[in-house]
Amino acid sequence: MSKQPTNKALQVQTTQAIIQSAFSSKAMTKSQMNILRTQIAPDITDNDLMYCLEIADNTKLNPILQEIYFVPRMSQVNGRWITKHQPMVGRRGARTIARRKGMKVPPNTGHTLKKYPKLINGQWVEEKDLIGWAELVIDGKVVRKEAAFSVYKQTKKDDTITKFWQTMPTVMVEKVAEFQLLDAVYGLDGVMSIDAGVLQEEDEPIVTEVNNANKEDIIQALESLGLSYEINDNLLVVKGNTFQHSKMLKSMGFGFFNNQWQIGVTNGSEKVEVVENPVNDLMNYLKQNDLTKQEIGQFVKEVLKLTSADVEGIKAVLTNKDDLDVKIQEFLAGGVR
Repeated sequence: MSKQPTNKALQVQTTQAIIQSAFSSKAMTKSQMNILRTQIAPDITDNDLMYCLEIADNTKLNPILQEIYFVPRMSQVNGRWITKHQPMVGRRGARTIARRKGMKVPPNTGHTLKKYPKLINGQWVEEKDLIGWAELVIDGKVVRKEAAFSVYKQTKKDDTITKFWQTMPTVMVEKVAEFQLLDAVYGLDGVMSIDAGVLQEEDEPIVTEVNNANKEDIIQALESLGLSYEINDNLLVVKGNTFQHSKMLKSMGFGFFNNQWQIGVTNGSEKVEVVENPVNDLMNYLKQNDLTKQEIGQFVKEVLKLTSADVEGIKAVLTNKDDLDVKIQEFLAGGVR
């Protein structure tokens, strides 16, 4: 009769258990992953860690040397909020990739104050903005990219500016401009910038209405950004990959509905009916009542017993604000969970 393993032996077997990547033959032990989790990305799941490590390996960036970061992001899946980790690079990682692809000298960077075009209420205006710039000389020609503070600044959920963008605005806009330049010239293998300030819109619902704007102005702006679009019944929908343009699209008046950036367009004088979106109306109302994004997901699912697909149910809830207010207060007080 074989001897049963001791608790200590079981513990050793558990820590040395092999975690297999879903993308390749690579594998790591639990103890190895726990070290990375402790030092690099606390609370990351095994699957997310293996995914991020695959990206790090493919881009030949070392997370231990902080060439690549595994950044937590909130994402809504089937009506509930979960945390997913996304591989992102800072200036060091971007330069590492660029050097590997032929960059001899890092870009020159700087900043200036100048008038910058903005689309406000459907009209293009020029306002003074902090502009970061980055330049490289390639084959005798200067290649330049610029980044505006108002477009790329990072904000918290209460719309206040994050610490680094508030205390070091010139450094941050220069870093964003440099990333845009290196990505345009060398291609940064699809990794995202940790400094670009365009992270949350792709996964989080945008609580904003669909505004109206002049069709020609919007088309001109999208074409300058290299974005394609479709127009159906005076509703313009941006197509393709919009990452790195989320802040710009939001500043232009676009709303993010049904996983698409949309805006109503006119020929100048005609009006477009605003798209009704009770899901966003409810999100706005709950946010105004001091619920966090995580609490909103929990409240809608567990208290209201609704999903984002139940439009009629959401409309019914919004028609009885008094009852909704009571449920919100009970939830915040811990009486309803």
